[in-house]
Amino acid sequence: FGPFSSAAAMWSTIKLLQSLFPLRRCKGTEVEKRSRPCLNFQMKKCLAPCMGKVDAGLYQEMVRDVLLVLEGRNRELAHKLKERMTLAVSRLQFEEAALYRDQLRALTETLEKQIVAGEGALELDVFGFVREGPSVAISVMTVRHGRVLGQQVFFLAEPVGEDGEVLAESVKRYYEETDFIPKELLFPLLPDDHQLLSEWLSERKKQKVDFKVPARGDKTRLIDMAQANAKQVFSERDKKEKSWDVLASSLAKTLLLRRRPDRIECLDISNISGQQAVGSLVCFEKGEKSGRRYRHFKIRTVPGPDDYRMMAEVLERRLKRGIDEDDLPDLLMLDGGKGQLHVAIDMARRFALADRIELVGIAKEKGDEGEKLYRPGRKNPILLPRHSPLLLFLMRIRDESHRYGITFHRRLRRKSAFSSEIDKIPGVGPMRKRKILSVFGSLAKLKNASTAEIAAVPGINHDLARSIHDFFRETTPPAADRDNET
Repeated sequence: FGPFSSAAAMWSTIKLLQSLFPLRRCKGTEVEKRSRPCLNFQMKKCLAPCMGKVDAGLYQEMVRDVLLVLEGRNRELAHKLKERMTLAVSRLQFEEAALYRDQLRALTETLEKQIVAGEGALELDVFGFVREGPSVAISVMTVRHGRVLGQQVFFLAEPVGEDGEVLAESVKRYYEETDFIPKELLFPLLPDDHQLLSEWLSERKKQKVDFKVPARGDKTRLIDMAQANAKQVFSERDKKEKSWDVLASSLAKTLLLRRRPDRIECLDISNISGQQAVGSLVCFEKGEKSGRRYRHFKIRTVPGPDDYRMMAEVLERRLKRGIDEDDLPDLLMLDGGKGQLHVAIDMARRFALADRIELVGIAKEKGDEGEKLYRPGRKNPILLPRHSPLLLFLMRIRDESHRYGITFHRRLRRKSAFSSEIDKIPGVGPMRKRKILSVFGSLAKLKNASTAEIAAVPGINHDLARSIHDFFRETTPPAADRDNET
């Protein structure tokens, strides 16, 4: 189902479905039997099919209702819920009637928020197209069963071609990534080769798909709405650019930067006593996250807990690559105080980048001192008011680097916690590992097994069995040596 206008719209739909229908939320495609229901059952957010506490027919009925919502047939569902509620009351099944009543109430509130676009059977996508200078904004408004369900907007900085060509290519790419195709598409102007596009979409839908440019009636109002949505993209971008201009100028003035910091990167080191140490680098361009430039660095050369050496290793790799690819930030932030800043200064000098990259260290608040900003050539830190927009922006970047680094660090810790010596044996993957453990039951028994016993495991040939046997003889010291270890 989809596409959704945004991640927020998708999660809003999921939240609505979870509030309407108490279906299971546990993972997996099959329902596993449990000895007792989970907390969702106690909170009346699940009917516990794993315990057999719900009639299979009623549960399947709810699943079909979910499909009606996802297909945009909310009014049809509301009518069915009302009928079921009336029938349950007539049978004196008041608990079941109350469930239908609550579902109907939540669904009615959702219907009230949707914009009526025309007659009930209307099913179409409405495109808006606006060009300003070399840039183009395109909006796609989704109408299902006469109601506007959502919209998506796309910004193309410098598309190649005339308006008709750009629109045709956009339509093609849009429907390449979605399964549902409506019966009718509305445009402010016809895309180039619209007949070929219509034939392609009709073949995929196995039903005729019409391309239209409405001249009058309700459909022209839909085009006006889509055009307004596309224009809004430019106005929002203008506001962001003006806001960034003010913020960037203030940053340059406050931190005494030689250039405007349109691209800011922030580096953070995450580890626990030197274990699973990683460096995380996040990037903001003109005040916005640039996820495609985010990077993780596994620490390779520092064995113990030494933040300065770890920082030096990551900086060396980042700056070396930046020079090779001519891809360096305007401002490089370090999560830390003077020590981390001096490491960065030394690395910048080593690569002759002292005049090309601005550096700043941001140290966490201790007590009531507030956040401290450290700059090269300045003895005392820069202290900004707690609610300064500049400080809040820099803290946001620093916090994002924390989040990005900690997420990766936890993933490595989790992977390490569930790994074993078997994972280090060449030729033994997850499937063979499961077969070996299912036969021997434990790593200790596998270590004491003979080559013939290992070769008896399904999928393990004699050569691999010998390799596994020899691996443990090489890595496991004799008993006498183990007794001498401290």
